[in-house]
Amino acid sequence: MGRAVLSQKSRLFLGDLSSPPDYQHVKGLVSWNGPDGEASEIDTTDLEDVARAREPGLQDFGRISFEGNFLPDDPSQLDLALARRNQETRPFIFVWRSGYWARFNASVLAFTNSGGVDAKVDMSLTLAINGDFEGPFAKTPEIQALLDIVDAGS
Repeated sequence: MGRAVLSQKSRLFLGDLSSPPDYQHVKGLVSWNGPDGEASEIDTTDLEDVARAREPGLQDFGRISFEGNFLPDDPSQLDLALARRNQETRPFIFVWRSGYWARFNASVLAFTNSGGVDAKVDMSLTLAINGDFEGPFAKTPEIQALLDIVDAGS
């Protein structure tokens, strides 16, 4: 029987616009959902068919959303807000606790915060994936180096 992958220690990295990009750890995240996209469906039925005929269209990876703690002094959260304002498509890397990882380009559709009485300030992040969601891949030395930098700063 396989073992489930725990969420704790999964991480999101935001890349800058240099080539190759430099990545920074997005701090404060507590959960994620996605990607939620699906391929379109192309109807190829003609008059000789006895039932509906379909083919898959282009893959659409949709969106991936994150919830977290709002950290107004954190450079990665400031960069997310700036990327939203400037409507930039940025590179991202998501690493599961197991070390498997995926890379994708996305634009920041929403970076909001909320709060209330007897509550901390939360943030919500919605990314629209542009192009392929590549992965999951097994851990590489480059990914391990990113994780080591984050762990050293903890």
